[in-house]
Amino acid sequence: MEKPEAGKESNWFRMPAGLFLRTIIFQNGKTWICFFGLLVFIGVISGIVADYRYAIIALMVLFILLPMVLLFIYLYYGFYETYYINIILHKIIINNSEIRILMKWGNNGGDNCTDEDGDGFNKSISYKKELFGNLIALKDSVIVLTKSNNGFIWLPVSAFEDEKSFTSFINNLIE
Repeated sequence: MEKPEAGKESNWFRMPAGLFLRTIIFQNGKTWICFFGLLVFIGVISGIVADYRYAIIALMVLFILLPMVLLFIYLYYGFYETYYINIILHKIIINNSEIRILMKWGNNGGDNCTDEDGDGFNKSISYKKELFGNLIALKDSVIVLTKSNNGFIWLPVSAFEDEKSFTSFINNLIE
């Protein structure tokens, strides 16, 4: 495997679990959160105005139904390939018109491919650059969303040598 040009390869990194959960919930669960929030609001107001039992039902919706729906959203979308690649140790390489993601599952030998360092990785996935579109800038990272709203790639600044190589990588990704 040839060595990619500078600015076209990241170091090995993975997304923290809490950020992964927040990203999935806020990308795919906005409608459900608004719906249950409205139900809770109506229930609390009805509990104050009419009967306290409506407020109890609203609290049941808030503390029982909403967490179950959010768990379902997390599990449903968390198993998509374009989502779960973020929480596995991985490296991103940009070639001319594709993005290649190497995921490292461990050094257990067998039929694993090896890179030039001799570390094992089990899976390599390639995507077309055209699949990714919008960017969400966070404090120390960037989330690149797919155009079909069916996944994302998280890119932290810490996965690169310096901020210049990070911005060069982002420019190569979205051009």
